[in-house]
Amino acid sequence: MSNPFPFDKSTEKIINAVAALIVVLDENGRIRFFNKACEKLTGYSFSEMEDRYVWSLLRPKEIDATKKIFDKLVRQQAPNENINHWVDKQGHSHLISWSNTVVKNRGADKPYIVGTGIDISDHSATMDMLAESGAKLKAIVDSAIDGIIIADVQGKIEQVNSAVGKMFGYDPAELEGRNVSILMPEPDRHRHDGYLHSYLETREKKIIDIGREVTGQRKDQSTFPLYLSITEVFFDHTRSFVALLHDLTERNKYLEELHQAQKMEALGQLTGGLAHDFNNLLTVILGDLEMLHNSVSNAEGRELLDDAIASVDLGTQLIDRLLAFGRRQALSPKVINVNRLLSGMKLMLRRTIGENIKLEEAFTEKIWPVYADPGLIETAILNLMLNARDAMPEGGKITLQTGNHVKDYGKKDTSDPAAESYVRISVVDNGTGMSPDTLDHIYEPFFTTKPSGSGTGLGLSMVYGFVKQSGGNINISSQLGQGTTVDIYLPKARDGMTTQKKPEVVKHLQLRGRGETILYVEDDPRVRQINARRLLELGYNVYTAKDGPSALDILAKQGRADLLFTDIVMPGGMSGKELADYARKQQPDIKVLLTTGYAKPLSSGGYAGENVLMKPYSKEVLAAYLRQIFED
Repeated sequence: MSNPFPFDKSTEKIINAVAALIVVLDENGRIRFFNKACEKLTGYSFSEMEDRYVWSLLRPKEIDATKKIFDKLVRQQAPNENINHWVDKQGHSHLISWSNTVVKNRGADKPYIVGTGIDISDHSATMDMLAESGAKLKAIVDSAIDGIIIADVQGKIEQVNSAVGKMFGYDPAELEGRNVSILMPEPDRHRHDGYLHSYLETREKKIIDIGREVTGQRKDQSTFPLYLSITEVFFDHTRSFVALLHDLTERNKYLEELHQAQKMEALGQLTGGLAHDFNNLLTVILGDLEMLHNSVSNAEGRELLDDAIASVDLGTQLIDRLLAFGRRQALSPKVINVNRLLSGMKLMLRRTIGENIKLEEAFTEKIWPVYADPGLIETAILNLMLNARDAMPEGGKITLQTGNHVKDYGKKDTSDPAAESYVRISVVDNGTGMSPDTLDHIYEPFFTTKPSGSGTGLGLSMVYGFVKQSGGNINISSQLGQGTTVDIYLPKARDGMTTQKKPEVVKHLQLRGRGETILYVEDDPRVRQINARRLLELGYNVYTAKDGPSALDILAKQGRADLLFTDIVMPGGMSGKELADYARKQQPDIKVLLTTGYAKPLSSGGYAGENVLMKPYSKEVLAAYLRQIFED
């Protein structure tokens, strides 16, 4: 097969004669030329390697880092250098030092990458390379993104690159000549020399040539996760160890956030499902209690029924909290000014936290408007204030702050009106603070550090769910004895955002129907029965169906209905929203009221433009929604 990279014959002959490894890659990393030195080192012929990705020759753990170096080279088209291992046909590993250059053939649009390599794994080649290219090797080591440490058999540091200094907070000169164990926390620091001596005596590779996760210790004594790979090398008949270190802080943070999100999503689905069934049950209980109330004449009986109805309302509030945690509650967002909202809460908050706690405010004057549910913002702030108060049993100070932020949470920028703009609301206390273990579980439902009977453990999980459902974020920082800061970030309102309106309950005489026909669809027979009775008592003609297909059959046979009142989540493969779409095709002027005990966020646009009534609801609220829809 002809060489796709057009060297002339004399040049190709020279390149194949040199001892250095020379490989030509296209912009995607495919091999386009492979000189004789490469064939000799790897045992592969050029015909075997042509069009294969060069990554196939690397150690698996080095592929990602090498790809990043390669991509940077292609983008910037500026020479660079790197070190990696090539694995030959027999599985042997060779440490190669590379110098890479981007070139273009005359008339060609796409670049080629020419890599010139030296095998530095063999001690004689290493000795020659160090003798002739010591400065070059140091430049390569210093340019690496990951940390590189060279240490002798006693563990004494001979050389480190700049990345190690940045990673551990030292000037590189501070580390040279010191034992590498200075970069380790206990007990690893104490055990390190023993591990090293054991290897030199037994040659048993417990840590050599084996990548693993370890903990590093910075100059300020703080610790962080590392991926460590140690290789034994020889320099001029002297054994040394080369350690490659990659900081895993960001990766572990991402994995932790992913795990937390997955856990919260799973719990949200569970609570959402329970809420759906429980709300159906509460709808039936509330309907039955209302009918009993109408038939009981003595005061004691009515009082007992009023208590029972009030208990249903308490159950509804508990379910609302679960739905808030699961990010499945129905929102009533408005364009609001959080400074005015919080100022309006001032008196209530002062009474709530008590006289032994000082309340201070630090509001940004030109605060951006936000698009969120004001009632849920108030509930969230109240929950946070109560938590702060409970963390200061001997008194203290709480500071309520607001600010404008853009794109990256915590990056202050009050001038950029871009779409990714947020308003921050912060509650800062100087109370007892929380341990890292407590912070790991802080958003979980029913987790609480308060004594039994002092809290449900749903407060912060509800705040978390509301903020996430609103398109924002929440961050909590805390240290034992240093207090706690909770930052809530809510999206800046965009032009054209409007407030969703809910029907208001009006006087009883205005709530009755005027003989309109309602097609009522509900899969739960108990809920269907109680609401059908309610609708009849309100003066409507009612047809009932258990699912979407049955409802469409009724609509086809009866000719028309004035309103479709349907549950959203139903069996049979057709949702209430889909049923409404089909019904409008048969009867374009039909009005629609959706209902559910388990709704996806209205702010997501899933039911945009539809009237939605959340279960459970009283007969009076149902009547108000219906009259509002009929009179619009």
